[in-house]
Amino acid sequence: MESILELEIWSRPGVQAPECFGKEIENGFARDFDCKAIKFYGLYWCFGRVDAEILKFCLEQGEVSIADLHAYCLTHEINVDSIDEEVAARFIDLSFGRCIGWLHVDVGSVLFCEMERVFEWVYDNQLVVVDPVCEACVLYP
Repeated sequence: MESILELEIWSRPGVQAPECFGKEIENGFARDFDCKAIKFYGLYWCFGRVDAEILKFCLEQGEVSIADLHAYCLTHEINVDSIDEEVAARFIDLSFGRCIGWLHVDVGSVLFCEMERVFEWVYDNQLVVVDPVCEACVLYP
């Protein structure tokens, strides 16, 4: 049985990534790497009710401030009284980054130098690598 390491690839905080960013990165990864042991699966961006709940929680916990949210709304010409799920999602993405895809690594088949090259590629593309198991940032540009 093969052992698969799954890592999350995130956009950086402070960068508003386009909606199809995960798929764009997937295409770039496929173009730049021809390694069967390492695959990148990009995600499409979507928003929903959970984003409004996350925003509410982050405000309550002090992880983001109401002043930052108001500044975001002002910058993007959004009425503060009409913050919906999409606005909440975009603000959260800008504040913390967002998962844009997964990197699947067959650890029994991959060479160290291949992973080193992948991490260099991720770093050069200003992305963040997160280990979802221990919830730790592995690489931050």
